[in-house]
Amino acid sequence: MNLAHRHLGIVLLTGMLPAWAVPDAGGVFQPFITNVFSYDSNVYRLPVDLPPSFKTSDLIGTRGSKADFIDRISVGGRVRMPFGRQRLDLDLDVDDNLFLRNPNLDNVSTANRAVWNWDGSSGGGIRVGAEYQRYLAQFGNYEIPIKDMLANVSYFGEIRQRMISNWYLRGAVDWAGLTHSAEIRKRNDVEELGQTGEIVYESPRGNRIGFQYRHSGGSYPNRVLSPTQVTQDKVLSEFNRYNQDAFKLLFQYDLSVKTRFDGYVGYLIQDFPRAEFRNFSGEIWRMNVAWEPSYKTRLAVSGWRNLDFYQEIASSYYIGEGVKLSPSWTPTEKIAVTAAITWENRDYVGAGVPGVVSPLPRRHDDFFAGEVGVSYWPTRSCGMFLVYRHETRKVNRIFFGYEYDGMSFGIQLRL
Repeated sequence: MNLAHRHLGIVLLTGMLPAWAVPDAGGVFQPFITNVFSYDSNVYRLPVDLPPSFKTSDLIGTRGSKADFIDRISVGGRVRMPFGRQRLDLDLDVDDNLFLRNPNLDNVSTANRAVWNWDGSSGGGIRVGAEYQRYLAQFGNYEIPIKDMLANVSYFGEIRQRMISNWYLRGAVDWAGLTHSAEIRKRNDVEELGQTGEIVYESPRGNRIGFQYRHSGGSYPNRVLSPTQVTQDKVLSEFNRYNQDAFKLLFQYDLSVKTRFDGYVGYLIQDFPRAEFRNFSGEIWRMNVAWEPSYKTRLAVSGWRNLDFYQEIASSYYIGEGVKLSPSWTPTEKIAVTAAITWENRDYVGAGVPGVVSPLPRRHDDFFAGEVGVSYWPTRSCGMFLVYRHETRKVNRIFFGYEYDGMSFGIQLRL
């Protein structure tokens, strides 16, 4: 099916939406359709330091193109359905992504979320929900870029209860699974089950302080050892299971009516019972400051240190230390200007295999991203936006450092 026919089908579908886009009393039922046209100067995140013996065509083929134009049509809706003390929240989004020069990357992505809420008396309540996302994996962490669709499924439940005075208690459990469509990358599929307990004190002025403990256990279910695999693979197969314990002191404090300070400081322990060289223990933290000098301007600053990973290669962990600046300006009710600048150092932990001497140093990434955008909403049901983004990643290894520039223009109709 060609590009014109695929888009025609979506437009005809959305043409039927107004017939049922009528909210119930006290509820919200708002479908939308968005068209975003983008340019990406380095779709495959090709390295900037290719050896002289390599050519771009060696990595993406003779029919591939480093730069490309992408057209994305999105159809979805937001639903809020209250009934008594309960409410059902639905967020639905399906995207048709078309690449002009790399049609092999065409894909349908989606992001969906359903949450049931029950608000009890005295500040208590229950929340149960599920999420499903499907999207194209980012390129840049493998030497040979291939199309790989990631599917992320999660389920969660939470109970909140107000205790004596202004003390609140929260307990939660969640399960998440990430799978790859590319057969060669299924060894990076991951599953994780987590439990969280939290106690928080909230002052009459709305300031908060509390303690949180989270335990999670995960595994890589497709890392199976076969009798024919070599000794090194036997060591790699021990990556199958891990445990994490995180202890956090939480806080939120309003320095003034215009300034809010929040975040956490804590300690994280990651344990691979049969692959001790991948263990990690150390401090983690995040600090956020939001300042609103006027009703038209806002500045948010965040800093952090945490253990994290890239979605497409979830088995490789790094310590990320970074800072982000996010200013915004709304000169009128219809126009908004936003920007974001991010720096982060990413230091990998647990790299290598015991007993095997690697000629490569432990991987280290220096990441920078800058973004600026402007949006214009002439009416509540119609808006448009323009965004420019630059991204650079410097890596102490061949193949993984890249840079790119992207520009996107989009129009959204809320029916």
